[in-house]
Amino acid sequence: DFGGAKGIFDYLQRKGDEGKPEQEYIARHYAPKRTATADYRRERLFYTRENALFLDAVREEIEFLFPVSCPQKNVLLAALLYEAATHVNTSGVFKAYHKGFGGHGGDALKRIMSPMSLEIPALISGPEGTRYEVTCDDASQAASGKSYDLVYLDPPYNCHQYGSNYFMLNTIALWDKPAVDNTFGMDGKLRKKAGIREDWVKTRSPWCSRTSAAKSLCEMLDALDSRYIMMSYNTEGILSVEEQLDIFASRGKIKYAATEYTSYRGGRQSINRKIATTEYVLILDTSKKTRSSDLVAIHSQQQLQLLKSMQANRFNPDLLLAHFGSSEKIQLNHADSGAIVFKAEFEEGYIPISWEIADDSLNSDQVDYLINTLSKCICSDQNQQFLIAINILERVVQSGKRSSVIEKEAAKALRRFTHKKYMAQYKSAVHRVVELTTRHPELKKMSKIVTEIQEIAALRFAG
Repeated sequence: DFGGAKGIFDYLQRKGDEGKPEQEYIARHYAPKRTATADYRRERLFYTRENALFLDAVREEIEFLFPVSCPQKNVLLAALLYEAATHVNTSGVFKAYHKGFGGHGGDALKRIMSPMSLEIPALISGPEGTRYEVTCDDASQAASGKSYDLVYLDPPYNCHQYGSNYFMLNTIALWDKPAVDNTFGMDGKLRKKAGIREDWVKTRSPWCSRTSAAKSLCEMLDALDSRYIMMSYNTEGILSVEEQLDIFASRGKIKYAATEYTSYRGGRQSINRKIATTEYVLILDTSKKTRSSDLVAIHSQQQLQLLKSMQANRFNPDLLLAHFGSSEKIQLNHADSGAIVFKAEFEEGYIPISWEIADDSLNSDQVDYLINTLSKCICSDQNQQFLIAINILERVVQSGKRSSVIEKEAAKALRRFTHKKYMAQYKSAVHRVVELTTRHPELKKMSKIVTEIQEIAALRFAG
């Protein structure tokens, strides 16, 4: 008896802080021997040495106290898994760790290096008499043979398999300690860099494959006995919206809802990658039928959403000027009333600073015109983004003005090239920036940022 939840959580916290597990597993296979001298070429750096020992000690003690599954054990595991997913030296998934803690850029060091601290999860009680059931079965098999009022589906939408991307969390939950290959190749580096458990394929999802995702969706919908079915997805997903609409429309009446705005995507992305994506939900009412007018309405919603999401892009001011007669401001008026139905303003014709749409007044022809014309003005890739940003910055500085927004954009664009496969683009870009900051001492803040980027690039190119 530990005196309730707080008592056992305090006890496990002390065990973790002591960091003395009877057997090291996470610490042996997925962390360095010493955090201060970690070598990402010969050691796995998913956790600091201290946090890996914390995980081992707490997980061992949970297994000792609760050798079989029970609600108490599950609550404790949930708290530990939260810490394992938070203080990890990755950008989200476990297929690779940063080269050094926080990566060469030292990103998210506080999160990664901070000691683990168990917190009692918030447990929400439902109405009295409510039954809950959680399974690890195949979704369509688990759903068949039962009736529901509402079903919400959140399937994988890309090719990344959970079993490999989150193998560490599965290992901590199962605590079966599978063998890990720690051998080195001829280059002195680990043969199996991430040490992913070999049996992850047992959880391979057909939803993550282009050849089987549509079939899986059909099987799932056919297995469900529910009036309402909701499914969330993403415009970058394996299945196109059109494919999903065809599948859903044959089974009832569809509604479509999407996020209002998609933020600009940074991070380590392909320099040719489009940056605007939209998350949406399809809502199916199986008691009714989809009419052609419903599909027309959904198409209009999609087009309007696409227009909204375009504010996440960066634009070519010369093309804006050529197509709209202005690179600073675009305005479209209602044909009859003259009321403004669309207005966008740009910082130096490059980055949108306001994007106003009168949803109820903008007709479909105007939406299509704006989408088609604005699409012609978007920067084609991140290399073009950089060139335009640096050209604008040079022009602005030469005129005796300053634009902190454009300075940040140019630095952000330069940072995206700090990976080996973009070395040629980086060398050309950094030469241009250094030359500019040297000629204009007033850009000393940007010069400092560029020096930091150069240091990061040197480490990445060397590694």
